[in-house]
Amino acid sequence: MMDPVVLAIAAAAAGKGAEVIVSDSSSALGALLRMIRNRLRGVDRESSELDEVISVPGDTARRDALIGALSRELAADPRFAMAVHDQWCRAREELGTSGDFAVRNEVSGSTGTVVQARDIIGGITF
Repeated sequence: MMDPVVLAIAAAAAGKGAEVIVSDSSSALGALLRMIRNRLRGVDRESSELDEVISVPGDTARRDALIGALSRELAADPRFAMAVHDQWCRAREELGTSGDFAVRNEVSGSTGTVVQARDIIGGITF
């Protein structure tokens, strides 16, 4: 089963990665994405799977490559995995309380079926 944190990080990277890395150096998400980018780049690569997702956010193949690369790194290094999960907790708090990632749903009056969702990865069929 895929780690839900990895999926959430990939969704956040695709959604706000470029803006956060470039403009918001003090945010928890920016710190997390920089940590992952540096790890995936290693010593002899100019770009990483994270950079690819940020450059073309809607490309599912690039997102899947990021998910695979990050999953392998987390499995290979428990300390890195703990650092990523800890930083994701801070980023999640930040994202859930302010900015474009805040979620607020209101339904009033007479409605039919209502579907509320966020950070969907993959297709939805009704």
